[in-house]
Amino acid sequence: MFCVGVNNILKIDKVTISINTLVVMCKMNKDTERTLIIVKPHAVKRGLVGKILTKFENRGLKLLKLCMQYGDTDVLNQHYDDLKESKYFPLIIKGMQDGPLVAAVLEGKSAVSLVRKTLGCTNPADADPSTIRGMYATDIGKNICHASDSIETANKEIKLWFPGDITTWVSETDTLTMRLDE
Repeated sequence: MFCVGVNNILKIDKVTISINTLVVMCKMNKDTERTLIIVKPHAVKRGLVGKILTKFENRGLKLLKLCMQYGDTDVLNQHYDDLKESKYFPLIIKGMQDGPLVAAVLEGKSAVSLVRKTLGCTNPADADPSTIRGMYATDIGKNICHASDSIETANKEIKLWFPGDITTWVSETDTLTMRLDE
Protein backbone atom coordinates (compact mmCIF):
# COMPACT_ATOMS: atom_id res chain seq x y z
CA MET A 1 0.00 0.00 0.00
CA PHE A 2 1.26 3.48 -0.85
CA CYS A 3 -0.39 6.63 0.43
CA VAL A 4 0.44 10.30 0.11
CA GLY A 5 -1.43 13.28 1.49
CA VAL A 6 -1.07 16.59 -0.33
CA ASN A 7 -3.34 19.67 -0.37
CA ASN A 8 -6.16 17.86 1.47
CA ILE A 9 -6.33 15.12 -1.19
CA LEU A 10 -5.40 11.56 -0.28
CA LYS A 11 -4.34 9.13 -2.99
CA ILE A 12 -4.17 5.47 -2.06
CA ASP A 13 -3.14 3.12 -4.84
CA LYS A 14 -4.68 5.30 -7.60
CA VAL A 15 -7.87 6.05 -5.60
CA THR A 16 -8.31 9.72 -4.69
CA ILE A 17 -10.09 10.65 -1.46
CA SER A 18 -10.76 14.20 -0.28
CA ILE A 19 -9.65 14.80 3.30
CA ASN A 20 -9.64 17.69 5.75
CA THR A 21 -6.17 17.16 7.20
CA LEU A 22 -2.77 16.56 5.75
CA VAL A 23 -1.82 12.89 5.88
CA VAL A 24 1.75 11.81 6.49
CA MET A 25 3.35 9.75 3.73
CA CYS A 26 3.55 6.08 4.55
CA LYS A 27 4.51 2.87 2.87
CA MET A 28 3.86 -0.66 4.06
CA ASN A 29 6.52 -3.04 2.83
CA LYS A 30 6.32 -6.80 3.23
CA ASP A 31 10.04 -6.89 4.10
CA THR A 32 9.63 -4.41 6.97
CA GLU A 33 10.13 -6.07 10.33
CA ARG A 34 10.37 -5.04 13.94
CA THR A 35 12.87 -6.45 16.38
CA LEU A 36 13.92 -5.99 19.98
CA ILE A 37 17.38 -5.19 21.24
CA ILE A 38 18.48 -4.86 24.84
CA VAL A 39 21.69 -3.02 25.61
CA LYS A 40 22.89 -4.92 28.66
CA PRO A 41 23.83 -3.21 31.95
CA HIS A 42 27.59 -3.64 31.49
CA ALA A 43 27.37 -1.80 28.14
CA VAL A 44 25.18 0.94 29.65
CA LYS A 45 27.75 1.42 32.43
CA ARG A 46 30.50 1.76 29.81
CA GLY A 47 28.56 4.53 28.03
CA LEU A 48 28.02 2.55 24.81
CA VAL A 49 24.26 3.09 24.28
CA GLY A 50 24.67 5.95 21.80
CA LYS A 51 27.40 4.19 19.84
CA ILE A 52 25.33 1.00 19.61
CA LEU A 53 22.14 2.77 18.52
CA THR A 54 24.10 4.80 15.98
CA LYS A 55 25.40 1.60 14.35
CA PHE A 56 21.84 0.35 13.91
CA GLU A 57 20.56 3.70 12.62
CA ASN A 58 23.47 3.90 10.19
CA ARG A 59 22.29 0.56 8.77
CA GLY A 60 18.91 2.16 7.97
CA LEU A 61 16.92 0.92 10.97
CA LYS A 62 14.42 3.20 12.68
CA LEU A 63 14.18 3.53 16.44
CA LEU A 64 10.49 3.16 17.35
CA LYS A 65 10.59 2.84 21.12
CA LEU A 66 13.29 3.15 23.76
CA CYS A 67 13.30 2.66 27.52
CA MET A 68 16.02 2.70 30.15
CA GLN A 69 15.02 0.62 33.15
CA TYR A 70 16.21 -1.87 35.72
CA GLY A 71 15.49 -5.46 34.71
CA ASP A 72 12.31 -6.71 36.34
CA THR A 73 12.71 -10.27 37.66
CA ASP A 74 9.37 -11.49 36.25
CA VAL A 75 10.05 -10.00 32.81
CA LEU A 76 13.58 -11.41 32.73
CA ASN A 77 12.35 -14.85 33.79
CA GLN A 78 9.82 -14.83 30.94
CA HIS A 79 12.36 -13.43 28.49
CA TYR A 80 14.96 -16.10 29.27
CA ASP A 81 12.44 -18.90 29.89
CA ASP A 82 14.17 -21.16 27.33
CA LEU A 83 17.37 -21.00 29.43
CA LYS A 84 15.80 -21.79 32.82
CA GLU A 85 17.39 -25.25 32.94
CA SER A 86 20.85 -23.89 32.08
CA LYS A 87 23.43 -23.72 34.84
CA TYR A 88 24.10 -20.16 33.63
CA PHE A 89 20.51 -18.96 34.14
CA PRO A 90 21.12 -17.36 37.58
CA LEU A 91 24.21 -15.59 36.23
CA ILE A 92 22.27 -14.28 33.21
CA ILE A 93 19.51 -12.86 35.42
CA LYS A 94 22.06 -11.39 37.85
CA GLY A 95 23.96 -9.75 34.96
CA MET A 96 20.76 -8.28 33.52
CA GLN A 97 19.99 -6.76 36.94
CA ASP A 98 23.47 -5.39 37.57
CA GLY A 99 22.38 -1.88 36.57
CA PRO A 100 20.07 -0.16 34.14
CA LEU A 101 19.49 -1.70 30.72
CA VAL A 102 18.11 -0.11 27.57
CA ALA A 103 15.39 -1.94 25.65
CA ALA A 104 14.52 -0.72 22.16
CA VAL A 105 12.32 -1.61 19.22
CA LEU A 106 13.91 -1.18 15.81
CA GLU A 107 12.13 -1.33 12.46
CA GLY A 108 13.37 -1.77 8.92
CA LYS A 109 13.79 -4.04 5.96
CA SER A 110 14.79 -7.52 7.23
CA ALA A 111 15.41 -5.95 10.65
CA VAL A 112 15.90 -9.21 12.56
CA SER A 113 18.76 -10.50 10.40
CA LEU A 114 20.24 -7.02 9.87
CA VAL A 115 20.44 -6.42 13.62
CA ARG A 116 22.04 -9.82 14.24
CA LYS A 117 24.64 -9.27 11.48
CA THR A 118 25.44 -5.80 12.80
CA LEU A 119 25.73 -7.15 16.34
CA GLY A 120 28.04 -10.05 15.42
CA CYS A 121 28.67 -13.49 16.92
CA THR A 122 27.62 -14.10 20.52
CA ASN A 123 31.19 -14.99 21.43
CA PRO A 124 33.21 -11.81 20.82
CA ALA A 125 36.31 -13.92 20.08
CA ASP A 126 34.48 -15.13 16.95
CA ALA A 127 32.92 -11.76 16.04
CA ASP A 128 34.08 -9.79 13.04
CA PRO A 129 35.99 -6.71 14.32
CA SER A 130 33.61 -4.37 12.46
CA THR A 131 30.54 -5.63 14.39
CA ILE A 132 29.28 -4.19 17.66
CA ARG A 133 30.46 -7.22 19.63
CA GLY A 134 33.74 -7.28 17.73
CA MET A 135 34.39 -3.69 18.73
CA TYR A 136 33.03 -3.52 22.27
CA ALA A 137 32.42 -6.96 23.84
CA THR A 138 35.01 -8.27 26.28
CA ASP A 139 33.91 -11.90 26.72
CA ILE A 140 30.93 -14.17 26.09
CA GLY A 141 29.44 -13.27 29.48
CA LYS A 142 29.62 -9.58 28.62
CA ASN A 143 28.49 -9.63 25.00
CA ILE A 144 26.99 -6.12 25.07
CA CYS A 145 23.51 -6.60 23.64
CA HIS A 146 20.60 -9.01 23.22
CA ALA A 147 18.86 -9.26 19.85
CA SER A 148 15.77 -11.25 18.87
CA ASP A 149 16.66 -14.33 16.82
CA SER A 150 13.50 -14.56 14.66
CA ILE A 151 10.41 -12.57 13.71
CA GLU A 152 8.28 -14.73 15.99
CA THR A 153 10.65 -14.23 18.93
CA ALA A 154 10.83 -10.50 18.20
CA ASN A 155 7.04 -10.17 18.30
CA LYS A 156 6.90 -12.07 21.61
CA GLU A 157 9.75 -10.07 23.16
CA ILE A 158 8.39 -6.71 22.00
CA LYS A 159 5.03 -7.47 23.64
CA LEU A 160 6.83 -8.54 26.82
CA TRP A 161 9.03 -5.45 27.13
CA PHE A 162 6.61 -2.92 25.55
CA PRO A 163 3.04 -4.12 26.18
CA GLY A 164 1.41 -0.97 24.74
CA ASP A 165 1.20 0.32 21.20
CA ILE A 166 4.32 1.03 19.18
CA THR A 167 4.15 4.12 17.01
CA THR A 168 5.86 4.15 13.65
CA TRP A 169 7.00 7.20 11.74
CA VAL A 170 8.33 8.10 8.30
CA SER A 171 12.06 8.66 8.05
CA GLU A 172 13.94 10.50 5.33
CA THR A 173 15.10 7.10 4.06
CA ASP A 174 11.46 5.95 3.79
CA THR A 175 10.54 9.11 1.89
CA LEU A 176 13.44 8.63 -0.52
CA THR A 177 12.50 4.98 -1.02
CA MET A 178 8.89 5.96 -1.75
CA ARG A 179 9.98 8.49 -4.37
CA LEU A 180 12.22 5.93 -6.06
CA ASP A 181 9.42 3.36 -6.08
CA GLU A 182 6.84 5.70 -7.68
